[in-house]
Amino acid sequence: MPRKPISIWMVQALIALVGLVFAYGRVSYLPTALSTTLRADPNAFLILTSSVITAIAVAGFFALIVILISWRTRLGLWLGLICLILFLSAAVFSQYRSVSAWRPDNEAERFGALVGQFVSLALYFTLMFRFAFSKRAREYWSGVPREGAPPTPNA
Repeated sequence: MPRKPISIWMVQALIALVGLVFAYGRVSYLPTALSTTLRADPNAFLILTSSVITAIAVAGFFALIVILISWRTRLGLWLGLICLILFLSAAVFSQYRSVSAWRPDNEAERFGALVGQFVSLALYFTLMFRFAFSKRAREYWSGVPREGAPPTPNA
């Protein structure tokens, strides 16, 4: 079996990190929402319970994607790509809908921010391509050993 390329390791780590941050963000918000909501409407406890269940389900889905990528399944490949596309679309959406405190003050800062955005976008697209379509990734997803690779020991 070919070794796992670094791009696949990076995507697995990114998906796991986003899943953990999402679940932590949802669950850490609950104590504040719980005290406020229960005073307003006692039936709202069901909404908060469903929010916890949703957070656990989303984190479990991200964990499942990481496991499917480790098992070299095509489903893992395509779900990983879909996750990368969703992360990118969430970043673009938050960039245009943000009310951030930092705004460029002059043309030089604006140009530097634009260049930084293009460079990070190019690096992200490179990661997406190397995850799914590079030569090493195709060998990894096919499970066929590459030419000249040392034989794997039988375990």
